[in-house]
Amino acid sequence: AFPRVVRDLSRRQDKEIDLQILGSEIELDRVVLDEISDPLVHLVRNAIDHGIESPEERKALKKNPRGKILIKISRQKGQIFIEVYDDGKGVDSAAVGRVALERGLISEEEAAKLDERTVLNLITLPGFSTSKKVTEVSGRGVGLDIVKLKIEALGGRLDFETKKGAGSSFILTLPLTLAIIKAM
Repeated sequence: AFPRVVRDLSRRQDKEIDLQILGSEIELDRVVLDEISDPLVHLVRNAIDHGIESPEERKALKKNPRGKILIKISRQKGQIFIEVYDDGKGVDSAAVGRVALERGLISEEEAAKLDERTVLNLITLPGFSTSKKVTEVSGRGVGLDIVKLKIEALGGRLDFETKKGAGSSFILTLPLTLAIIKAM
């Protein structure tokens, strides 16, 4: 499903994107797959919409005009890690801070010292969006809050790393056997 989502969305937004999936040979519980496919699609759509710049912008920034999205699945010590990475513009912490400040979600002092944890907490608030225009994907403020809720409901967590101008990673950490958790 991911190659199709990437192909359709990038075509609609006139962006060129290569998708790479690593670790797809890792066996995932059917339950896990069903539960995380929506959050993953959302993270991929987000990367295309907010992360990856247009080919023109990328050329101007001396980047490859083709953006890259990587989905990396790994397993360690009873946990599954799924990373959705894009080499786009990264999350603009200042913009997130401005919107949060305007809405009274944080104080001036807090806005001055935003870290990745705080930014993640803000961008996963229901209704939060820095998007100026509403597209079919963005600006509705429906999104990362749902992803975070879903992952936490599964006993997992959502982490995030970003570098301005260089891209973002959203990392899902999930218990290996959700089927066992459900049974309990």
